[in-house]
Amino acid sequence: MIDDKTVLILGAGASKPYGFPLGGELRDDVIKISQDKVGFESIKMLQGTDFEIDFFDSFINNLSKSDFSSVDAFLENRANWVEVGKLSIAYKLILYERNLKLFPPNQPKDHWYETLWQKLKAPSWQKFKQNQLNIITFNYDRSLEHYLSTILNNNYDVSKSTILKSLPIIHVHGDLGPFKNYSMHSPAIIKEAADSIKIVHESDNSSEEFQVADKILMGAKKILFIGFGYHPQNMSKFKMFKSPIKYVDRTGAYHKVLGTHKGFKAKAWERIWGKYNFFHAAKGQGGGSISEFISEWL
Repeated sequence: MIDDKTVLILGAGASKPYGFPLGGELRDDVIKISQDKVGFESIKMLQGTDFEIDFFDSFINNLSKSDFSSVDAFLENRANWVEVGKLSIAYKLILYERNLKLFPPNQPKDHWYETLWQKLKAPSWQKFKQNQLNIITFNYDRSLEHYLSTILNNNYDVSKSTILKSLPIIHVHGDLGPFKNYSMHSPAIIKEAADSIKIVHESDNSSEEFQVADKILMGAKKILFIGFGYHPQNMSKFKMFKSPIKYVDRTGAYHKVLGTHKGFKAKAWERIWGKYNFFHAAKGQGGGSISEFISEWL
């Protein structure tokens, strides 16, 4: 079990082992909807009778030539395309959710959800809820909820609905809506998922989710970034990372802030952990798999 107050902050890389795309990959998937007859017809239906093919073609054309690394960033200052952009994101991500491989023998090599579960495991449901862990995620997908609710249901014979209400997971940019049957991909579910997504400018640090996240972070002894890109815009959404200060909790002790950085060049990572005053061990930790990082620091 986890006894010290700990927070995981998840970026797109946290869902990557489970088949979900990174920002640029999702952008490319959305662009390809123009070649997907089923996807195009679904979005056309959801956009309404006034939907015109030229409008969608214009959206795709501008996205492909915008030089933005993600659909979210592209949509931030383009209110005319937010609705169709959200529908496109929802359509593609639900396809990935339908093909999740979370359990043996189809689990990924870096199955960090399982490593997390081993850290959280307790003799009873009541004991499990005493774990001092909160999760803040920038991701829309619900794969972690799906995994934990399934595992907990099988271990403690507690209903999934009860479990889902109790999981300490905050989606600061929204999610794909209420937890649904993963085999479904109807227009109604796409619309529900799209309505639950928050584009960056819709979820600034004054939102309820970020206010709750800030309180949790300030009370934590350990903060671990998982699969995060450390983009300044995202880092600045948290009050404690807006300025390069030492992070001290209410008792006067320093927070331990560390993060994964697989794929970052050494100089880039040095600038990140130095800029945000990560725990001194951050320099030499987090370059391997997420599972290894979780095993070492959680």
